[in-house]
Amino acid sequence: MNPTLSELHTAIFDYLTVALPGAHVLPPYPDLRRTIKALPAVLVELSGMEPGDDPGTGEVAFIGRFSGRVIVDPNLPEADMEAREIAIRLAVALSRQDFGLPIGIARLVDMGEDGFSPDLDGYLVWLVEWTHSFNQGEALP
Repeated sequence: MNPTLSELHTAIFDYLTVALPGAHVLPPYPDLRRTIKALPAVLVELSGMEPGDDPGTGEVAFIGRFSGRVIVDPNLPEADMEAREIAIRLAVALSRQDFGLPIGIARLVDMGEDGFSPDLDGYLVWLVEWTHSFNQGEALP
């Protein structure tokens, strides 16, 4: 059975909470003004989807693009290095990961400084992007 988007997000959150000690992994789609209480933090979101390869089963295939934002206090000593190190730890933790779900393994797309998140102005943010292929809907009998 295909995981729901909620189940996929929960699996990613649960996995990263263990895989990234020392970083506060935020729950999916939080109110950022109220949620960032501990830094460094990691925020994961599904940032887009495109059609995947039709499995021929009646299910709909997607390739989901995920964004992991590493959020660091820019006023701390060596904040720039800390953001990059956590971004690398995030990428390594995601490498070939499927979180125990029937989805495609994580494929790293891009990493770099993220200056385009207005809700995170005032923080140093690094962005790690990856994809997963997954199906939704029910297979035809």
